[in-house]
Amino acid sequence: DVCSSDLLKTEFPAEHSAIDKYFALVAGCSKSSMVHGLLKLLPLWLVTFVIKTGIAKFFSLWSDAYLTKTSDVVNSLTQNKDLRTVFTYCWGDYGTPPSKSNFAMQALLNRHFSAGGGAYPVGGASEIALNIIPVIEAAGGKVLVRANVTGIINKGSKVCGVKVARGTRDTVDIIAPMVISSAGLYNTFLRLLPKEIREKSYYYDIANQLVPGVGTMNVFLGLNISNEDLDIRKQNVWAFTQPDTDQAALNYFDLSAEEAMTADVPLLFISFPSTKDPEWDNHPNRAGKSTCAIVTLANWEWFKQYENKTVKRRGDEYTELKDCIGHQMIEQVTKLFPQLQDKIDYIEIASPVTNKHYLAQPNGEIYGLDHSSARFDPQMVANLRPETDVPGLYLTGQDILTCGFTGALFSGVLTAQVALGRNVMYDLISLHKRLNRQEKDKKDRKSTRLNSSHARYLV
Repeated sequence: DVCSSDLLKTEFPAEHSAIDKYFALVAGCSKSSMVHGLLKLLPLWLVTFVIKTGIAKFFSLWSDAYLTKTSDVVNSLTQNKDLRTVFTYCWGDYGTPPSKSNFAMQALLNRHFSAGGGAYPVGGASEIALNIIPVIEAAGGKVLVRANVTGIINKGSKVCGVKVARGTRDTVDIIAPMVISSAGLYNTFLRLLPKEIREKSYYYDIANQLVPGVGTMNVFLGLNISNEDLDIRKQNVWAFTQPDTDQAALNYFDLSAEEAMTADVPLLFISFPSTKDPEWDNHPNRAGKSTCAIVTLANWEWFKQYENKTVKRRGDEYTELKDCIGHQMIEQVTKLFPQLQDKIDYIEIASPVTNKHYLAQPNGEIYGLDHSSARFDPQMVANLRPETDVPGLYLTGQDILTCGFTGALFSGVLTAQVALGRNVMYDLISLHKRLNRQEKDKKDRKSTRLNSSHARYLV
């Protein structure tokens, strides 16, 4: 565990003080994270009053580190470049370099992983939808796929439904008492809402103030080697070409598309999903096979000229650009994991325009809004809330809380809480405790039966 204080002290014996201070700052931001959620639930007028009058600072609702850039915090602790890299190694998980991000996000991510936050759904990511859909349908809801929402319907100033494409020409109006959008801030307020509605909302101003997160390149490999022979721990790997990951990434983003085709990729996220899935070997057609996923950050400008071309048919220039970067990623991974050499049966390379096609994100980003210092300003945190100033319209997803599955999941809880007018978080905590008690009682009963059987045997 790279987040372990003891491990870091073993690797950096002269940096004990810096390590202790870093972990103290990470822990100190935990209260600020709770405040982060409250800022989105309390009345906006009240939150604005507390922030502008200085009451929040008086009661130390958030630490100074909460408002400081990640690189400024880390650089103040140590001159050791390797240790700085280790402190911030996972910044790629939210996509904003330490010189542009807020330490609150970095601290949140470090705490998440330190508490065992890394997880993998048994059976693969599709199991998430397969388990959620029956619950929605049992409650009377319906789940539509390949149903493109083309607009949000309004009656006067109130939102009252959505338009859904049917085929290539027709649309169907679905009327509802409220609309909850997880399409992201830009899609909701710059594309789906009618112009006369969106331009009156302060969210429209935010959409023109904040910027999208960085785009990504994704490579998926099918390997003709078993998990056992692959002999890789069930872990995620961030691999860098130099200690100053921040500057290396910024320099990479500044390259032209032609330069990027021949450049080393400065940071790579590497994962082997098949090794994490306990059900992988239960499928006979997977015998002797495994998978690898590789992700890096990429500049949207390299690819945007191809965004309106047909998927899978974007032309030779696009294919060459995408494949050059993708195969460079593969080459760097096989140097780190030589056992992959000559074991690759299948390659799929995706670019930021691929992401835009499937996720409808404006710059091919996967993390939504950039996790910049501007986004983590307390007033901006409060403004990006589930309940919008457009009657009947609510937001959820990465743009409302933070990126990733966990961020989107908890933003869903916040949105449900506001939409239902019910303390959903308390409901979930109570349910969690009840399930834990039931599991404990089950184990206790089993233990009692085993002890009774053992006692009878002895008699």
